[in-house]
Amino acid sequence: YYYSNAIFVILYKLNTIWKLLLFFRIFPLFFTDLVYRFFSKNRYLIWGRRKKCLIPHKLIKSKFLSL
Repeated sequence: YYYSNAIFVILYKLNTIWKLLLFFRIFPLFFTDLVYRFFSKNRYLIWGRRKKCLIPHKLIKSKFLSL
């Protein structure tokens, strides 16, 4: 899976409110890939860059798989 198609596969497997974003599958793949590439190229401008990795607290840590 590549670009936006990979995102759609991940969203399909989630059991959260984010699954509602599957609505965007009605658009052609070339358009959703264009949007994906825009966000991937501009992610630091949009959300910013952190100098350090976040250390998750207990509430967030419970959402990660333990190995």
